[in-house]
Amino acid sequence: MDFFVLQLALFLVSLFALLAGVSSTWAFATGDEKEIDSLTRAFSVYRQTEGGTISHGLATALINRNGMVEKIWRGNAWTPAEVTEAIQAKSE
Repeated sequence: MDFFVLQLALFLVSLFALLAGVSSTWAFATGDEKEIDSLTRAFSVYRQTEGGTISHGLATALINRNGMVEKIWRGNAWTPAEVTEAIQAKSE
């Protein structure tokens, strides 16, 4: 993952936590092949193994406190302002 993209993702997680009044933590999930396939299919994310690494599409999801998906952005064309606006709208 590009360092800038990772930093932006960490910033957005922290921003959400601040707006929601919860602590901010960042965790990467993994699992066996079957679990990973199930999760990527659930978010319609393309994934394939290429020479020992995984190539994949991108989906960014806004998940509420109850673990429900509120919004999904496909690809990387979204802006931090769009995510912020969605978070603020859901926290009202």
